[in-house]
Amino acid sequence: MYLSFTVLGRALQHREAINTYVYRHDDLIQYRLTEEDWRAVEMVMRWLKSFRSATTQMSATKTPMLSSTHA
Repeated sequence: MYLSFTVLGRALQHREAINTYVYRHDDLIQYRLTEEDWRAVEMVMRWLKSFRSATTQMSATKTPMLSSTHA
């Protein structure tokens, strides 16, 4: 889980470099990410961040606090 969170975060930080690299190498063009793909990566990143926060909060207490982690 943490690895995925970190990898996605780094990819988002270096989006332009990734796009430039992919466009310069013909064999990688098939793997290029569109703007829609990058927006999906951002959405997954936000979801993972929320999930990480919720699981961290719940693991820190012995009593489930669904009301505060569900949002």
